[in-house]
Amino acid sequence: MKTSNKKVNEKIILLSIIGSLDAIKEEAVSIDEIEKFLFSPHIYHKLKQKGYSGDILQIIEEGCELEDIFSLLPDKFDGVIDNMRRKSLLLLKNYEEYNHFFWLDE
Repeated sequence: MKTSNKKVNEKIILLSIIGSLDAIKEEAVSIDEIEKFLFSPHIYHKLKQKGYSGDILQIIEEGCELEDIFSLLPDKFDGVIDNMRRKSLLLLKNYEEYNHFFWLDE
């Protein structure tokens, strides 16, 4: 995969992480459902295999623990979500603006 495509994909993943965290916090989707899309060991290993950013992998790994945090430390849950979201936004700021018309056509 070309580096430029990987950077676009990483940006899309970060946008997905931020949206997923917002959706979980607002109870629009369950943690269980988001695990099928994003926060799972399977996704983590696929992204790691393909050489995606270690910082993104760390956030995905943290997302894999959300169900445990929700059930064992519910008073910490919102703070964990907010922290993951903040880290994702900081990472997102490091990516160049996407100037092509349609990312899906690449």
